[in-house]
Amino acid sequence: MNEDEYEFFTDGDEYQEYYISLIESAKKSVTIQTYIFKLDSFGTKVYNAVIEAAKRDVSVSIVVDYFGSIDFSRDKKNHLNSFPNIDFIFFNSFSNLRLLQFGRRLHHKILVIDSFQAIVGGINIVEYDFGQKMSFPRLDFAIKVSGSPVAKIEQYAYQIFTSTMNNKFIEKHYKIVNPADSKVKVLTNDWYLNRKEIKNNYATLIRQSKKSIILIHGYFFPSMKMVNLLKKKSAEGVDITLVLPLYSDWTTWIWATKHLYKKLFNAHIEILVWKKSTLHGKLGIFDNKIVTIGSHNLNYTSSFGNLEMNIQVKDSHFTSEIIDKVKVMVAEGATKYISKNEITTPFKIIRNFFFYVLLISMAQLTIFSMGLAKLLKRSKT
Repeated sequence: MNEDEYEFFTDGDEYQEYYISLIESAKKSVTIQTYIFKLDSFGTKVYNAVIEAAKRDVSVSIVVDYFGSIDFSRDKKNHLNSFPNIDFIFFNSFSNLRLLQFGRRLHHKILVIDSFQAIVGGINIVEYDFGQKMSFPRLDFAIKVSGSPVAKIEQYAYQIFTSTMNNKFIEKHYKIVNPADSKVKVLTNDWYLNRKEIKNNYATLIRQSKKSIILIHGYFFPSMKMVNLLKKKSAEGVDITLVLPLYSDWTTWIWATKHLYKKLFNAHIEILVWKKSTLHGKLGIFDNKIVTIGSHNLNYTSSFGNLEMNIQVKDSHFTSEIIDKVKVMVAEGATKYISKNEITTPFKIIRNFFFYVLLISMAQLTIFSMGLAKLLKRSKT
C-alpha cells in the first residue's frame, strides 16, 4: 500500500462492518480511544472482537471518556482487564478527577491497527441511529488513513493512554509535526495544554477561502468572532453553505444555534437543515480542495474543553468525491432554511435566546475553571 492513503466513510452498516474487520485483521496491536462506548449491537461486536484479538496475542489498549461512557458496565470493564494483554481505562473518571478540569473530556474517536492503519472521525462506538428509530443512518463521518500519519496518531494516543493509566495529566504532549507540503495533516485540540491546532486551522481555512465553504456540523455553536468571520467572507463573495441538524440528542444545542440563524441568513449564508436523521458529523470543505474531518465541533466545548483530533486532506480529487457524496445526501435529506418560512413565536424567540446565553455561560465557566487550574498548577512549579 502506498504512503498516505485515505478513504472517506459515513456512519452506517458498511462502516461498522469495516471497523470490526480491521480489529479482526490485527496481528500486533489495537488502539481504541472514544467518547462513547456503548454495549449495544455494534458495541458488543467491538467488545467481542477485541477479546478475540487478545486471544490471538494482540496487544489492546482502550481509553474511553468516563462521562461519555458512564453507563459502560464495570463488570465488562473488569472482564476486559482480566486478559493480560488488554488495558481498558476511563479518562477523567470520578476516581482521578480534578474538579476544575471536569469539562476536559476525551472526545476524539480513534482506531489504530498494527501501527499501519487508522480511523479518525466523529463516529462513536454506538449504534448509528442513537435511539432515534429513524429509517436513515445518523449523518456522521470518519476517514481511514494509512502511511506516515498513522505513527503520529498512535504516538499521540499512546501518550494519552500512559498518562491516564498513571493517573496524572500530561505535562507536555507529543508534538505532531506536519510538513508544510504534506497532503495529510493530523491536527489536535486540547486547550488545557495550549493545543489549539484545529480551532486555529478552521479560522485560517475560512480566512483563506476564495470561492466556497461547506460546513456540516451537528453541534454548530460558534463564537461571535467566528460568526463575524463567516459574514465577512460571505460579503467578499465566498459561497458559504451550512448543513445543520433538525434533530439531535441535545436539542438545546439546536435551540441555541437557531438564535444565530437570522444573522447568518441575512448575511447570505445558505443554511440547509438536515431532517432525515440525527446529524452528528463534523466536516469542513474549503474551495473544493481541502477537507477536514474529525471530532471537533465549531463550538466552545471543542475549542476550550475537549481533547479532539481531525484529519485534514489537501487533495482536489478526494475532496470532489466527498462533495459529490454530500450533494447526494443533501438532496435526499436536507431542506433549505428560509427565514420567512420559519414559524417564530415570542416563546421560541425567548427560548432560543435563553439557551444561547445558557450554553455560552456554561462554556465560560469551563474556560474559567480550567484557566484557574492552569494558574494553580503554575503557582506550584
